[in-house]
Amino acid sequence: MDIDTTFIFGEVEALKASQDVIESGNVSILLINSGLIMGQEGQPFNLVNHWVVLLSVDAAGERNRFKIWSWGSEYDLDLNKDKFESFMWGTVIGYF
Repeated sequence: MDIDTTFIFGEVEALKASQDVIESGNVSILLINSGLIMGQEGQPFNLVNHWVVLLSVDAAGERNRFKIWSWGSEYDLDLNKDKFESFMWGTVIGYF
């Protein structure tokens, strides 16, 4: 198991590492602010409050496209780097 906190920096790098992990058949959980799923914008602070399962990553970088599982549903997200970084707080990776 690996834990990567992204409280200050490293959000995109953590997503890229998670992409490699899930593509090799392992598991990655993201620690986020739930506003990421609900499409909330303009909040002065997006504090950490929710765990989600990362299902797939199509791109990580300036544009971040990925699919997560939360609240009994799948969500497709497509976020620019700045928005993604303001909602992402870390990852936990599990290996089989």
